[in-house]
Amino acid sequence: MKKIIYIILILVGFTTFFTACTEPYPINSEYFEENIVIEASITNRLEKQRIKVAKTYPVDSTTYQPSANGVSVKLIKDQSTEYTFSYQEEDSTFVSNQAFQAEPNVQYTLKVATANDIYTATSMFESSSVIDSLSVQKATNEEGIEGLQIAVNSTTANGSNTYYRFKYEETYKITAPYYSPFKADFVNIAPDYSWYPPEIIIKQVYDPEIYHEKCYRTEYAKKAILANTEDLTETNLQNFPIKFIPKTDYRLNERYSIHVTQYTQSFEAYKFYETLNDLSSEGNILSPNQPGFIEGNIQSVNFPDKKVVGFFEVVSASSKRIYFNHQDFFPNETVPEYFRECPVKVIDKYGPVPPGSQSMMNILKKFVRNNQLILWKTDRFINDELGYQDFYMVPPECGDCAVLGNPEPPEFWEE
Repeated sequence: MKKIIYIILILVGFTTFFTACTEPYPINSEYFEENIVIEASITNRLEKQRIKVAKTYPVDSTTYQPSANGVSVKLIKDQSTEYTFSYQEEDSTFVSNQAFQAEPNVQYTLKVATANDIYTATSMFESSSVIDSLSVQKATNEEGIEGLQIAVNSTTANGSNTYYRFKYEETYKITAPYYSPFKADFVNIAPDYSWYPPEIIIKQVYDPEIYHEKCYRTEYAKKAILANTEDLTETNLQNFPIKFIPKTDYRLNERYSIHVTQYTQSFEAYKFYETLNDLSSEGNILSPNQPGFIEGNIQSVNFPDKKVVGFFEVVSASSKRIYFNHQDFFPNETVPEYFRECPVKVIDKYGPVPPGSQSMMNILKKFVRNNQLILWKTDRFINDELGYQDFYMVPPECGDCAVLGNPEPPEFWEE
């Protein structure tokens, strides 16, 4: 959703002023036009449905602005049954107060009311399509890179041309290469003389709870994946590519899972997301291709000419999840390297002081205090009071996988 807000607001706020400009230009929000943003996909799954309502924000701002104050959201089924929604702080989403599922060939009307306007749209779906299976095969992409191709196979019920939108979330296991159950910590030691204050030094302290070796990281598709059957001899999708992963990608290091959701949508919704994808691929707001405001199907009741960002659709949804391991496809090959390089910095806390620098102990204290480096291992034991002399320090993400993921496995995870 944030992707949709960011891309479309750029068009709304700036294409009026820069349609003839193709040179890079420093942009500010002096002439920014605020608009409401609505993303609503109601599915045929029996669940609490979710709708996002927000405001566009200036391109020079990084603040996401959910719109909740004074906003009410409801959905009307066939001009009779009404479903109300309540705002949920956790993910800035309006959630239906009861679970329901969209029915085929039934019209649904969305109504979003604000302090001074009402926004409305209608939608329905006629047919459904289900994912039959997800496949994984070794493949080589157009750049000659070897890896794994994940594809979807699906069947359409009505046998006519069908338009699809796919999204996915991928989850994979992470192992911190320099994990240790020990940490470098501040410890007071008794002074040599009673009138001296206690000395604070860095020692190795056992704490198996502070860092984590195994974690799980989830990432989401950055843009909508679209497909249609217009140019196919049959209306089903066979081996439609969803994601390619190079065999050197760390995602494949251990165990990997992908959850793919397929939405069977209208031609109008398909074209909306297709235009959105075309714009997002430009990478430059001031590119020669300036398609202008992307019009959806949501209208303002009180101000018919007002621009409304977003789309309301009622869709058939189907999902599948698969798991596999690196060794399933590359049993005799080296596993991919970690996300980033992990340089090990060895600090002799009582070592010679570099010219113009502070003591090595103070340098070590600074790294520990600011969490710039964490402990991997120690060497050269001095005594029980002073501990070890050499501290092998690494970047936090190299010794604690919780920097990159969640140490608790997701509820769906299977080994």
